[in-house]
Amino acid sequence: MINKLLYIFLILILNIMTSSSIYAAEVFNFDVTEVEIIEEGNKFLGKNGGTATSNDGTVIKANNFEYDKLRNILIAIGDVEIDDKKENIIITSQKVTYFKNKEFIFSEGQSQAISEGIIINADNFEYNKITNVMDANGDVKIDNKSENYLIYTNNATYLKNEELFLTKGQSQAINEGIIIDADNFEYNKITNIINANGDVKIKDSINDYLILANDATYYKNLEKIITNGDTEAFIQSRYIINSKDVIYQHNLKTLTSNYKTKIKDQKSARVYFAEKFNYFINKEIIKGEEILIITNYNLPKSDK
Repeated sequence: MINKLLYIFLILILNIMTSSSIYAAEVFNFDVTEVEIIEEGNKFLGKNGGTATSNDGTVIKANNFEYDKLRNILIAIGDVEIDDKKENIIITSQKVTYFKNKEFIFSEGQSQAISEGIIINADNFEYNKITNVMDANGDVKIDNKSENYLIYTNNATYLKNEELFLTKGQSQAINEGIIIDADNFEYNKITNIINANGDVKIKDSINDYLILANDATYYKNLEKIITNGDTEAFIQSRYIINSKDVIYQHNLKTLTSNYKTKIKDQKSARVYFAEKFNYFINKEIIKGEEILIITNYNLPKSDK
């Protein structure tokens, strides 16, 4: 009698475990070292390393798993790696929560995403698999190795379908000696164009120039910077230029504008006023229209 009852009990346990595995396999296929099923078969625990493969082919590696069958939520903890081959993106973190019904992934701690030659590091990620949009928060670093671009910021949004990056707050971009600081960036990876907005500072320590504006666009492939609105430029620690909508040609080393411009030569105490100007930096030649030259500027005796 006792043996018969024990036999029935084992059959019931196996049925519970089998039905739970079948349900989990419809959403996730687990391959783990140890398995524990609790809460009347509604919670699956995977321990001591393994993988969980989603029904869309996404493979998740971790030290431990906790899968809530009723809410369809998977938590992966410890050395987590998510390989989404469909979208060609790999995410690593210390902890990941995957809301399967919403196709939403939230990572916590030492998070990194690798996709299409771009490496993104941040404290946390929020990745929407449906819209293919990733939000990176906290100490964000974006490394575009193919274009030798580095972007630092507090918050960034990666629109993967458009290959577009949007940053918010204290952003900095570094590219081949050029450093751009601004409140916000919009970086298009396809066109290789970055727009900087809000308290923009563009510095080239190699060629010794600094450009200040509220809005500027850097066309990397053309090596051209165009500012929008009032602009102040400091060239070779000698010239101070105040103008509007300035174009800087990095390869040609020219600075131009079609608007009224003031150029102050701090070495000679001369000031040039022009309706339009074209300044050849290496040759130190200024060309323009209706140029007015004032010598001994701001001194008691000045000449026009």
